[in-house]
Amino acid sequence: MSRHRVLVTGANGFVGQHMLQHLRNLGVECVATGRSRKEACSTFQVPYYSCDLRRLNDVQQLMSTVQPTCVIHLASDTNLSEARNDPTRFVYNNVLTTVNLLESGTTIVPTPHVVVIGSAHEYAAARTDSDRGLPYTEESPTRPANPYGWSKLFQTYVTRHYAYVRQCPTTIARTFNLIGPGAKNGICAKIANSIVQMERGEMEPNLVLGPTHMQRDFLDVRDAVSAYWHLADRAPLVPGEVFNVCSGTAIRLSHLVEMFRSISRVPFRVVEDAALSRPEEPEIVRGSAQKLRDATGWSPKYTLKQSIADILADCRAGYPRDKG
Repeated sequence: MSRHRVLVTGANGFVGQHMLQHLRNLGVECVATGRSRKEACSTFQVPYYSCDLRRLNDVQQLMSTVQPTCVIHLASDTNLSEARNDPTRFVYNNVLTTVNLLESGTTIVPTPHVVVIGSAHEYAAARTDSDRGLPYTEESPTRPANPYGWSKLFQTYVTRHYAYVRQCPTTIARTFNLIGPGAKNGICAKIANSIVQMERGEMEPNLVLGPTHMQRDFLDVRDAVSAYWHLADRAPLVPGEVFNVCSGTAIRLSHLVEMFRSISRVPFRVVEDAALSRPEEPEIVRGSAQKLRDATGWSPKYTLKQSIADILADCRAGYPRDKG
C-alpha cells in the first residue's frame, strides 16, 4: 500500500473517474470528493464526501477529516461555450476552489502536496508564421484567448503565490487536449456519438464539424492521470513549478476524422460549418512534455489509434449516453 492518502477533487467527472481507477489499480489509498451528493464512484470502493469547494468552511472540514498527504485538484468548470457566455462565473469558480483548497491545506501538518490541473489554453497563440507549429514549452508566453484560459491562468498565479509566499508544496500540470472513453464533451466524443447515431439510423450520414485543418495535441486521459500521479507521488522539485502534460504531436482534425471513418460501420461525409469556428484560437497547438519526462520518467502508453478505437467502443456500449 502506498504511503499516500490522496484526495481527488472532481471525482465524479470524466478525468476524476479515470484518476480513481488508476490509483486503485496501483493500490493507493484515495478519497473522492465532488459537488454532487450523489456518489458516482461507488464502483471504486473509496470513501466519498460531498463538498462545495467554493465554501471555505466546508473545504476546511473536508481536509481536516481526510488528512490527505496529497491532493489532485481536478474539479473545474471546463465548457468553453459556457465560459464565453458567463466568464465571471468561470473565473470565480476555478480560482476560488483552488484558493480554498490551498488555504485549507495550510492547516494540516504536514501540508499536503497539491497538484493543480492547468490548461494549454493559458498559452499565447503564435504571432508569426515561423512560430506556428513550434511546441509550447513551460517557458512559452501566456496570453489566453478565451475566458476559460484566463480562469486557468489566474488559477496558476494563485497556486504559485501559495508556493512562493506561503511555502505550500504545489505543482501545476498544464494539460493539453484530453480524449478517451467516457468523455461527454470534446471533438472525439462528438464524432463518436454522431457515428453511433448514424450506425443506428438515427441521423443522416453527415458529420458536422468546424474547420478540420486545425491541429491539436491529443493525449489519452489514461496517460494523463498517470502523469498526474507521477507528479503527485514526488515532493515537488520546485514548489509552484509548471509541467506540460501532452503527447508532443499535433494531429490535423481531418486526420482524426479519417481514423474514426476507418472503423465506422457506415460511410459518412464531413460537412464543415463556419459558424462552429473559433477565430481567436490558434491553428496549431502542440506541446512539449520533455520537462515532465526528464523529471519523472513518464511517457504516454496509448496510441491515438487505440484511443479512438476505445472511445468508439465505449460510445457504442453506452449509447444513448447520458447528457447530464
